[in-house]
Amino acid sequence: MPGENMSFRLKTILGIALIEGVLLVLMVLSAQKFLRESNQEQFVQRANSTVSLFSDATKNAVIATDLALLDSFVEEISTNAEVVYVRVIGQDDLVLSQAGVEEALARQFTPDTDMASLDDAVFDISSPINESGYTYGRVEIGFSNDKIAQLLESSQRTLTGIAVVEILLVALFSYLLGTYLTHQLWYLKKGAEKLAGGKLGYQLPVKGSDELAQTVVSFNRMSRKLKESEMRKDAYMHSALHGIITLNDAGVITELNGAAEVLFVNSRDDMIGQHLSEVMSLEQSDHAAYVTALGQPDNGIEIFSKVHESSMRNGVGAIVHLQWVISEVRLDDEKIFVVFAENINERKEAELSLIASTLAAQEANDAKSEFLANMTHELRTPLQGIIGFSSLGVKRSEKASPEKVKKYFTTIQDSANTLLSLVNNLLDLTKLQSGKMNYQFYNGDLNQSIGSVVSELRGQCKERGLTIKHEDSDTPLTTVYDASKIDQVMRNLLSNAIKFSPENSEITVTTEDTGNAIKVCVADNGPGIPSGELEIVFDKFSQSSVTKDGSGGTGLGLPICREIISAHGGEISADSLEGKGAVFTFTLPHGIAEVERDEQLLSSSASARKAA
Repeated sequence: MPGENMSFRLKTILGIALIEGVLLVLMVLSAQKFLRESNQEQFVQRANSTVSLFSDATKNAVIATDLALLDSFVEEISTNAEVVYVRVIGQDDLVLSQAGVEEALARQFTPDTDMASLDDAVFDISSPINESGYTYGRVEIGFSNDKIAQLLESSQRTLTGIAVVEILLVALFSYLLGTYLTHQLWYLKKGAEKLAGGKLGYQLPVKGSDELAQTVVSFNRMSRKLKESEMRKDAYMHSALHGIITLNDAGVITELNGAAEVLFVNSRDDMIGQHLSEVMSLEQSDHAAYVTALGQPDNGIEIFSKVHESSMRNGVGAIVHLQWVISEVRLDDEKIFVVFAENINERKEAELSLIASTLAAQEANDAKSEFLANMTHELRTPLQGIIGFSSLGVKRSEKASPEKVKKYFTTIQDSANTLLSLVNNLLDLTKLQSGKMNYQFYNGDLNQSIGSVVSELRGQCKERGLTIKHEDSDTPLTTVYDASKIDQVMRNLLSNAIKFSPENSEITVTTEDTGNAIKVCVADNGPGIPSGELEIVFDKFSQSSVTKDGSGGTGLGLPICREIISAHGGEISADSLEGKGAVFTFTLPHGIAEVERDEQLLSSSASARKAA
C-alpha cells in the first residue's frame, strides 16, 4: 500500500498538513465567495440606486426637453469613475444626451439583471422616466466592475498568502510535534530491537508523564519481567538434574544446560549448532532413525512425548544407558523441540543386580532344597540302620550268637559314624565360612600325608576292584600345611573318585613341585562333570547334574575342600571331559603363603582363646 515505507514522523507531518490544507482551501474558497457575492450585491444595489436617482433627476429636463440641463446632468454623472457611459433616451428612442466611452456607447444596449449575467466588464442597467403613469423615456448607464474584480483579486492573493504562511507554520509545528512523538517512539523501537536481540531487561529513559511516557514505563516493566522470567528459566535449566536441550525446527541444538554437558561429556560450545543426531549417537537403529529424521518435513515418524530408553556413546566413546523424551513446542508460527535426557546407568545396574540377586536367591533356595533332600536321605539311611539293627538286636539278644550280636553293633557303629561325619561336615563348613576354624601349620612332607590317606582308602577300593596309583610318592615335597585339613581334602577327593569310578578302573594321584607351589591332581574314570558345572560343584549344597539322583552326597565335601585350600593360600579347581572322568587339582604355594598361613594360625589361636 502507498505510504507503507514512510516514517511515522513524515506520516504525522503529511497528515496534519493535509488536514490543515483542506481546511484552508475550504476557508479561502468560502471567504472569496462571500467577498464576491457581498461586493457584487452592493455593486448591483448601488447601480440600481444610481440609475433610479439619475432618472428622477433628469425627469423634468426630459419632459421640458431642456437639452442643456440634460447635458449638464450627463456630464456630471459621467465623472463618476465607475460609470463607463450614460445615455438619456426620450420618446421614440431618440437619444437626448449621452457621454462616456465611445466603444461602449456604440454597442447595442442589453440590460444586465445581476453579475452572473455579465458578459463583459460593464454592468448595463436602465431605468424608465415616468410621470403620472406616463413614460417619457429612459436612462441607460453602464457601470464598470473593474474595482470589484481588482478587490476580489487582491483579496484572493491576500487569502492565498495567509493560507501559504499558515500551511508553512502548520508544517513546522507538525514537524516539531512529529519529532517529539517519533523521538519517544524511536526509543521504543530501539528498546524492542534490544529485546529481540536478546538483551532482556533493557531500560529506556522516561521523559515527561504523558501517554508516551507511560508507554515507556510499561515497556521497562515488561522488559524487567522478561529478564526475571529468563533468569528463572536459566536457573531451572542449569539446576535441573536431567539434561535439557532445545532445538530449532531443523533439529539443530540452540541451547543446553550443564547436566547435558556432563551427560554427553561434551562442551556447550561444541554442541551448539550441531544436529542432535551428531551428539546423541544412539546404538538402537530405530531410535537413531527417529533422531536423524528430526526436523525433516513429513518424515512420518511420531516420536514426540514418548519416553525412550536407548544406549549411546558419549563424547569419550563410553556406553551410557539413556532415558529420553522429545517434546514439540509451537510459538506462534515458530516450532522448536525440547529434549529431556537422563543417565540411567545406575538404575540399569541396580536392575541387573536385582535380577542377579533374585537368580542367586533362587539358586540358593534350589540348592537348599536339594541339600535338605540329600541330607534327609543321608541321615535317614544310617538312622534306619541304627534303628533296624538295634531293634533286631533287642529281639534276638537272647537267642542270637555273639558273632551276630557283634555284627549288629558293628553296623550300628558304622551308621552312627556316618551320622557323625555328616554333622562334622556341617560344623566344619560353618567354622570355615565364619573364620573360626583352627589350623595347625607345620613343615611336613605332603607326599607322606597323601600316601597315608591313599593307604587308608585302599580297602574300599578292593571291594570294587579299583586301584589307586600314587605317582612320585617317593619324592619328598616339604611345605607348611595343616596335615589333618589336607588329609580331609584328600579323603574327600578320593572318596568321590571311588564313589563315581566304574569297577576295575584306576584312580591316579600325582604331585609336582612347580617352584612357586606344590600341585596335587586326583583323576578318575567316572562320568565326569559337564563343562558348565565345573565351578558350580564348589558351591555349598550344589552337585553336578550327573549326580543329582542322590548318589552325590550332601554337596558339602567340595565347598569344605575349597575353604581349606583357600585358608592355605592355594586354589582348587575341576576339569573334565564329560563321560571320560574328572580331574581335581589343588595347589599349596610356597613363600608368602607360608607367612599368611602363620598369620592365620595366630588369628585362629587368638579366636580360640577368646571363645574359651
